[in-house]
Amino acid sequence: MFKDLFLLEKVRTKKEAVGFYLAYLLLMALVSGLVATFLGDPTASFDEGFQDGQIVGIYFSSIACLILSLFVLYKKKQLNSFGLILIAVLSGTGAIFLGGLLGLVFVAYLTTKDSKNGGHES
Repeated sequence: MFKDLFLLEKVRTKKEAVGFYLAYLLLMALVSGLVATFLGDPTASFDEGFQDGQIVGIYFSSIACLILSLFVLYKKKQLNSFGLILIAVLSGTGAIFLGGLLGLVFVAYLTTKDSKNGGHES
C-alpha cells in the first residue's frame, strides 16, 4: 500500500492509490506547516497565525497538487491527453477550495492510469 511512493510512473491499484493519497497528504501538511511557520509573524496572535497558515496552505497545496499531477502525467508520457490534463488542472483548482484533501484525490486518480506505452510499471 505504501511502497514506491516516489515512483510516479507506477500504475497503482486502488489500494495503492489510497496509500499514495494518505502519504502525500501527510507530507503536504507537514511541509505546508513548516513553510507557514517560517513565513509567519512571530508576534502575531494565535488567530492571526492560524489565518496566515491557512493562506499559505491554500497557495502551497494548490501549486503542489498541480505540479505533482503534471509530474505524474509527464512520467506516464500522458501530457498530450486533454482529459488527463483537465484532471491535473482540477487538482490545483480543487486544492484552492479544500487544500490537499481534495486536490490529492485527482492526483491519486492519475496514478491509476496506464502509461502511454501501455505497459504496467510495477
